[in-house]
Amino acid sequence: MSKNLSSIVILTHNQLEYTKLCIESIRKYTAVPYEIIIVDNASNDGTVEYLETQDDIKLIKNKENLGFAAGCNQGISIAEGEYIVLLNNDTIVTENWLNNLLYCLHNADDAAIVGPVTNNISGKQKIAAEYMDINDMHEFAKNINNQKQIWKKALRLVGFCMLARKSLFDEIGLFDENYGIGNFEDDDLCLRALLRGYNLYISTTTFIHHFGSITFKNMNIDYAEIMRKNENYFKHKWGYSPTYYFFERPEILTKVPLEAKHVLDVGCGAGALGLELKNRRNTEVVGIEINKDISKIAEKNLDKVITTDVENLDLEYPECYFDVIILGDVLEHLKEPWLLLEKLKKYLNENGLIIASIPNINHISIILKLLTGDFNYEDAGLLDKTHLRFFTKNTILKMFERSGLSILNMEGIALYNEYYNNILNIFSDIAKKLKISDNYNQEGIVYQYIITAKKRNLLVNSTFSLCLLTKDEEKNIDRSKTVSKT
Repeated sequence: MSKNLSSIVILTHNQLEYTKLCIESIRKYTAVPYEIIIVDNASNDGTVEYLETQDDIKLIKNKENLGFAAGCNQGISIAEGEYIVLLNNDTIVTENWLNNLLYCLHNADDAAIVGPVTNNISGKQKIAAEYMDINDMHEFAKNINNQKQIWKKALRLVGFCMLARKSLFDEIGLFDENYGIGNFEDDDLCLRALLRGYNLYISTTTFIHHFGSITFKNMNIDYAEIMRKNENYFKHKWGYSPTYYFFERPEILTKVPLEAKHVLDVGCGAGALGLELKNRRNTEVVGIEINKDISKIAEKNLDKVITTDVENLDLEYPECYFDVIILGDVLEHLKEPWLLLEKLKKYLNENGLIIASIPNINHISIILKLLTGDFNYEDAGLLDKTHLRFFTKNTILKMFERSGLSILNMEGIALYNEYYNNILNIFSDIAKKLKISDNYNQEGIVYQYIITAKKRNLLVNSTFSLCLLTKDEEKNIDRSKTVSKT
């Protein structure tokens, strides 16, 4: 192994022009010692012939497409560098990119893997980026990459660009090749690093351009089916969803006041929401999580994590201690959720908030399932088999009233399909005639309620709002789960 050398591993499967742009940018903008290793997965568009003429490239030629994980493993196995950079061929790197990533790896506490920010990716590494062409992009990147280096902890990094020490792969293993063509193998690698006690970091002052999924878009494959299959493999391997416990819950995060200094996150998962609160600075976040493996990850990021069933918990904190108590997808998993609200209420200061997310069993899709006789428990969603309680708007209102809490705001997160229009109108008319509801047109499309509440001894005015989801938000809010978060 050559000390201070970075081995840049790139996979190719056709897309020659994108590969050329990537390689040219590496040559122009990489100012530290490096080698380029390219693993070609059976390209037939002239990519191999081009790569064979490049004297500064180590080339592995596969006769068939072995997939992302296997290809990366091949590249890592012949790498001579102290550091491994996994880089997609549909990226363009920029000034100081690798210097900055290496600086973060060396200076961030317990850093295992580091990634940059970009214009086109899922998750926390995507930033707003506006430029007209590649030249503009490099000017945009220069303004970011030449700033004082800043990074933040993350629970997930995407494999379009990852930097790690080669010794990390010796310790936690290479990519799991059971993920085949690709997807979720990077989540798997990140999880193994987290479980070993390491941290993941996003270098927020390192930007590279990412065209995005170019290889997948031009392959004759069922991308959605691959995603489903690989997510199921991850869940079978680890016992839980790769997304549910690592989701930042932006719909809850935005409700937490910036001035909140002491927050209790019940069902904190791996600490993704708490980590976002910690990034605000000077916020103490205490988590409660029943999953022992997941709570170990949360312990690295939060001030304290209590691993227990919350219904049997007596908190060792003084009364009126917390500014905010969060119950994200928790109450539906409890035997007697109103008792938990009563118990937690005493730990809330006089101006404190309880913020809860609760699914709505009165959604039109569930009513239709009942009418068709197709009401079966599922692995995720409104009929999640781990739910012990089902809630409607009215039963939520009664539960909070019974617990001595006043609702300040009740926001309905709507999951809507135009197919429901006529059916909603029919049901709405029936609900009005039976004096059940004057507004089923709204209640029937609410997938989840976000409730903000205070102790009842305060004079409050309650409001209701409805938020329609974008397609991306729909995918996020319907996170699958296999284990109760309580």
